[in-house]
Amino acid sequence: NLLDNWYFVRAVNQRGQTSYTKNGYTIDRWYVTNGEVKVEETGTSLTLNNGGSLVQYMEEDFTPYHGNKVTVSALINGQLYQGTGEVPGSIPAGYETYARVDISDTLYLRFLYSPAKSGFQVNLSSSADGNEIKIDGMKLEFGSSSTLAYQKAGKYIMNDSINYQQELAKCQRYFYRLGAAEGAAMVGQGSAGGGTTAIYFLLYTPVSMQIRPTLSLSKIGCMTITKTTFSAGNASTGIQLTAGDKLNQLLTLIVQAAGLDATGIFRAWLNPGEYLDFSADL
Repeated sequence: NLLDNWYFVRAVNQRGQTSYTKNGYTIDRWYVTNGEVKVEETGTSLTLNNGGSLVQYMEEDFTPYHGNKVTVSALINGQLYQGTGEVPGSIPAGYETYARVDISDTLYLRFLYSPAKSGFQVNLSSSADGNEIKIDGMKLEFGSSSTLAYQKAGKYIMNDSINYQQELAKCQRYFYRLGAAEGAAMVGQGSAGGGTTAIYFLLYTPVSMQIRPTLSLSKIGCMTITKTTFSAGNASTGIQLTAGDKLNQLLTLIVQAAGLDATGIFRAWLNPGEYLDFSADL
């Protein structure tokens, strides 16, 4: 399967929400526009309105596979849908679809090239309001048929489940969230580097990220800087990020806070319910 986080029964969901209604990333690697993604105990459901879509943008340059058959498929509302096409030999000037299957008159699944993103994508799109579906799985694979599911006693059953840790690691190439809902999480320890304005903390991400990530915070004061216990520290007043290696895996957090001095080792804590997001999403 050329898709990441394709097993919607147990989707990787580092952002942690149960409902996504704004245009943007939802469960890992999947971007929604004009719709809602719901993460439920029984899996993932999706509502798309007119012009809405659920998209996975892809890094791969498929043109070296010119002439190969490629099949996109999905198990939706208990039914298997698949469409087959051929990989192009060159990058098109505009939008171009290479495999498509219609789920209904107003809902369709495609493998296509997007000049807006300068890359290929898998795209589930709606041409009407109120398309509500339950997705169990989705695949993009070379060949002229889908291996997503088989039929037994009139019911489709997926051939594979996932190794969740492996799927999480693939997703963390694009997005990594640091923090915990309960309890303070110690991020690291570092020194003021001879000054009294900021502390420098080295931070390793679990995997090498796709590009140097951008940092977003739940709030400016999401961290506590202390020499002793968590309760004796000062709130962060600013946080910056630099990357220390070509693999974008060794990062440096530069954290400003009151009450710093030029000696000793300080600890950085993420406050309960706060987080740092490192995004290398496409």
